[in-house]
Amino acid sequence: MTISHLSKSYGVHPVFQDRTFTIDEGKINVLAGPSGSGKTTLLRIICGLEQPDAGDLSALRGKRFSMVFQENRLCRNLSASANVRLVSDSGTASRLLVELGLGDSLRQPVKYLSGGMQRRVALARALAAQSDILLLDEPFTGLDDETKEEVIRLFLKLAERKTTILVTHDTREVALMGDVRMIRL
Repeated sequence: MTISHLSKSYGVHPVFQDRTFTIDEGKINVLAGPSGSGKTTLLRIICGLEQPDAGDLSALRGKRFSMVFQENRLCRNLSASANVRLVSDSGTASRLLVELGLGDSLRQPVKYLSGGMQRRVALARALAAQSDILLLDEPFTGLDDETKEEVIRLFLKLAERKTTILVTHDTREVALMGDVRMIRL
């Protein structure tokens, strides 16, 4: 998939100009760049939450997206399981949450879960959604090193052959993911 000549500004402040890049289908594509280079804005444009000033996104027309935002965006009074069931069936929700180490917290309201646990619920919800493209904005933030390694290992298994666009600043996370395509902004 090729995204061509994409530009976005906020008022007189350009975020990026005339960006063209390809997204490898069925693979993990990592967006890299310094803070403020437009990685989050690009994800928001790709899924239709924002409009570009210019550029062609026709390669993405008709695609379904699921996303992990920088903020978890969970329904805080709902349980971990109920948050995932918003996009999937109960069997899938339970299976994903158990695999992500949350088997003891399925029925607990997410407002009582730690930040790292909430992050895993958000990831489970994105993985459970019926989508063509998975958009992940700093999906492993807030996880301790041991949990992060385990969650990345599980993520690679669960997202296998799924077109993924992932934003991270953590080069260690990229190293743990192995063979990924880097897109520099």
